[in-house]
Amino acid sequence: MNKNYRLITKIEGIKELNCLNDISKKLKELGAINVIFEYSLDIINIDYIGNEEEANKYYLALAELGYTLDRLAVFNLDEVYS
Repeated sequence: MNKNYRLITKIEGIKELNCLNDISKKLKELGAINVIFEYSLDIINIDYIGNEEEANKYYLALAELGYTLDRLAVFNLDEVYS
């Protein structure tokens, strides 16, 4: 059963706002519902519907774009916010 998940990862290498648009576009093409940047902390939150393992496709897409990443968490939003 598909559920609401969030991937939180540290991301390095964003040099300008245009990068944020490219990242958001790519992740949404893969199925992300929300992409939230915490620019001052170099953190990106990616919300998607699926399962925990699907976080890998978003993580790999960011790595393929050339960003340095450090996965912080993947969790079911329904369990955390219910």
